[in-house]
Amino acid sequence: QYPNYDDMLTTCFNLIIGVEMIRMLYLHTPITVFEVLLFAIARQIIIEHGSPLNSLIGVIAIAIFICHKKIFCL
Repeated sequence: QYPNYDDMLTTCFNLIIGVEMIRMLYLHTPITVFEVLLFAIARQIIIEHGSPLNSLIGVIAIAIFICHKKIFCL
């Protein structure tokens, strides 16, 4: 059904992001918003194979989200 690995990853990430968006609408917490953004950024880095600068910016954004979550969840 999936001719290559990228199509399967795209479908999986789209399903995960969709489930997280539904969860975000149901719970209304900032943590769920961060999780949706985290999955969307990870999808962009893994699927689209952009320039190294775009990948670096995405990794930095994920690191900022993780640090922000750890700091404010303590």
